[in-house]
Amino acid sequence: MNSLLSMEEEESSPWSPALSFCFWFGFAFLVIKSCICKRRKPHPEAKTNMASSTIRAVEELLSYRFKDKFLLEEALTHSSYYNNNSNNNGESFRSYQRLKFLGDMVLGLALSKCLYLKYPSLDPGQLSLLYDANISNEKLVRVAVRHHLDSYISHNISDFRSKVKEFARAARAVSQEDDKVLYGSIKAPKILADIVESLAGAIYVDLNFDLQKLWVIFENLLEPIVTLEDLQQQSEPVRTFFEQCQKEGRKPDIKRLSSGENNIVGAYVDDVLVALGSSDQMDIARRNAAKLALHELPNFMLTKIT
Repeated sequence: MNSLLSMEEEESSPWSPALSFCFWFGFAFLVIKSCICKRRKPHPEAKTNMASSTIRAVEELLSYRFKDKFLLEEALTHSSYYNNNSNNNGESFRSYQRLKFLGDMVLGLALSKCLYLKYPSLDPGQLSLLYDANISNEKLVRVAVRHHLDSYISHNISDFRSKVKEFARAARAVSQEDDKVLYGSIKAPKILADIVESLAGAIYVDLNFDLQKLWVIFENLLEPIVTLEDLQQQSEPVRTFFEQCQKEGRKPDIKRLSSGENNIVGAYVDDVLVALGSSDQMDIARRNAAKLALHELPNFMLTKIT
């Protein structure tokens, strides 16, 4: 903390927006931690219902061995699985929701700290772009699919397997390098992103709330990490879409068509719909629409000419 403070003392303002955000996030997280850490310990002779082979497989891919196996079982259990049943110790099962809540916060804090220290000259807007690229739902779902985490989830969701297969096929259809692209366009099943976050929460609790050790484990799991250099090598599709259209004397526009859990955006040229983009984040939906429109522009321009 002292090193961070000494860095800021050299600036004209004692509190930069980025550092203020880190302090606010850290304070909020301490409050959340104090509420969550009061967790009832399982009976010392109690055993999880998860197969030992599953436990070993997940621990191997995480490169981490849980002291409390119940945390791992909880992290991989969807609320649909038990339907108010009780385990063989007479206790109600817990779904991953609490650990997902914790993991969402702790991954955000760990990544924010990493980016803040790695890129001391970036402004908050640039830091936010890197943050979103590395922790978006699609990014986390790609992580889950790449490590086959869907095989270890306890659930009773009828169409879960088909959704995972659909996403995996779409992900394989694009280049491997797209794992590092900010502007992905694939609809991702959110439960897989939830599982990655719940595992982060479980490991964090099992590590007795050691943020640094958690990041060492999860930084490897999240590879490839999107870097500033990756972003600089990519053109911003919305800006490029507008520039190309205006260069040809056309009128470009991007309109929001629907919002909510999945935002849908249309890219228009001369009031004609050229492409659609979607995402749970509006900014990424706009970029997806612009990126797809850029692929369609040559054919659109040719059609208009003829």
